[in-house]
Amino acid sequence: MKINNEIAVLGLLFILSVFASNAMASSAVAVYDVHAAMADSQYFGGSSDHAIVFGGNDYVFAPGAGALIEYDDGSASLSGIAYNPLDTDQSYAINIILNGRTSIAPPDSPKRELLSSAYVENGGPVDTDSWYYYSSFSGTFEGMGELAGNVLQITQRGPAFQFGFGANNKNADFGGSGWFWAEDASGNRMHGDFNLGMRVVPVPAAIQLMISALAALGFATRRRKA
Repeated sequence: MKINNEIAVLGLLFILSVFASNAMASSAVAVYDVHAAMADSQYFGGSSDHAIVFGGNDYVFAPGAGALIEYDDGSASLSGIAYNPLDTDQSYAINIILNGRTSIAPPDSPKRELLSSAYVENGGPVDTDSWYYYSSFSGTFEGMGELAGNVLQITQRGPAFQFGFGANNKNADFGGSGWFWAEDASGNRMHGDFNLGMRVVPVPAAIQLMISALAALGFATRRRKA
């Protein structure tokens, strides 16, 4: 699968389908573009840059192909298409539902993976008291390209999914992180992490962008048939 405008359009369409399925029960109150959290050596001791890591591979979202949508009932959806930058024919359609938004840290939270100097008590900019959480999450990764037919069931592993400045555990920017188990149809299980950078998108603009993606995909389809 080539990483170009078409995969971004497919990602937007997938996000739109998730948004439409949730819109019947609740209203969107915030939309974020999600991307790989980039390691900042000032605050983090490692060097890996990814949005999702599991099974020994890093995955990133194509530009515009990943979104976190938060709803007025305290739930959220994380969806889009993430691919392996070392083998772009390996990608997954991501569909994660988060529930139970709270500003009170659940058990085992917050999870801190930045250098100790990054946190406010040590003179840094990251204040975990400002973070918020979703107390549970689950969903699926559906394989595409070379991974077609490989469906992984995703369940929470340990701490709650956390959001805020420094919460992606890679830098001091706004983002989120969560930890999961991924299990295939044969019962094989592996662990993984989400480390997300996030940029707010105004809700009306986000919806218009998704509508434009539908038109763009229709145009691309007609052009291939011509």
